[in-house]
Amino acid sequence: VKVTPLEELKRPRVNVLVTISGLFRDTFGHTIGVLDEAFRLMAVLEEEADSNYVRKTYKHLLEQLQEQGMSPEESDTLARSRIFGDPPGAYGTGVSDLGSSTSAWENSDDLADTYMSRMSYAYGKNAYGTPARGTFQEILKSVDAITQVKDSLWGALDNDDVAQYFGGLNLAAKMASGEEISQYIVN
Repeated sequence: VKVTPLEELKRPRVNVLVTISGLFRDTFGHTIGVLDEAFRLMAVLEEEADSNYVRKTYKHLLEQLQEQGMSPEESDTLARSRIFGDPPGAYGTGVSDLGSSTSAWENSDDLADTYMSRMSYAYGKNAYGTPARGTFQEILKSVDAITQVKDSLWGALDNDDVAQYFGGLNLAAKMASGEEISQYIVN
């Protein structure tokens, strides 16, 4: 992992939250490790908060977790976490299970809560499915936009993955922040 200097970047470092599927978790462990290393490195760069939003969020989370009585080591690990997914051995967000039966939920907050409960496990080089709902929810409060990468219409129209992952993330971010979230499907 190589740090691009801010002078070369010519913009602030943006804070990022990555959500992964169970299939991605089980297939791309090395990729998760490299991304985690990059996020963790960005969090501790000695840069001003308005130039590094990863660091700004990290510092806020670190303070909050330590105030809750978490050890310095554990709070540091969780505050730097940016990759979240479903628990080890599980697949799916649970949203599609509820979505297929309108009697199983009353409003979109029920769907968002299901998504947050299911997708709030931290992953990285030193974490494999660490429960982290509070951290996940705090990071969701700062989400302005969500994206989902699709390389074709296949997958967007033939199954419920876009609805459960992309739609679930949108609902969870909206519930956490109280704001409308911009959504983009990237081709």
